[in-house]
Amino acid sequence: MTTRRPHHVFAIQACTTSDVSRSAVTIEKVNPSNFNDFFRLIGKLAQFEHHPLPDEKARKRLREGGLSDNPNYEAYLGFTDGKPIACVTVYLSSTCPASPTFFLENIFVLEEYRKTGVGSEMFRFCQEEAKKRGCEHMEWRVHTWNVPAIRFYEQCGGKCIDRIDTWDTLPRGN
Repeated sequence: MTTRRPHHVFAIQACTTSDVSRSAVTIEKVNPSNFNDFFRLIGKLAQFEHHPLPDEKARKRLREGGLSDNPNYEAYLGFTDGKPIACVTVYLSSTCPASPTFFLENIFVLEEYRKTGVGSEMFRFCQEEAKKRGCEHMEWRVHTWNVPAIRFYEQCGGKCIDRIDTWDTLPRGN
């Protein structure tokens, strides 16, 4: 069965960092020693988006996809006082523009840490990474029902460049 999920597509041209003060967040790349923290946060993200919790098959796929010699995504954790409280997943794409596009697939902050600057810090980190990699464009999607995220991205300088329907022909879990 084919399903549709409407999204807004946001982008920032010529990635720059904002002048907002930095929060007390330490960001580190997901690695074998902190992968379980990342996987736990992905489970919280799935709950937030009303998706099934990731199972052991998903854990294996995520581990291989992010920690292999040729990863298909990168993931980073945000820590406060040594506690993992946020994560982002990103990848590069370069099919259309002259320079690669930095694609922010997910940004997730535990509910009790939202509106504390953690999300802004994670977002700024992505902007800085995009710039380091020579990207002139950073893009992401957000569910149309996630109004707080839409407002957050607008406050970060994002512009809605399109409203798209994402099509899927595979049942969830594949």
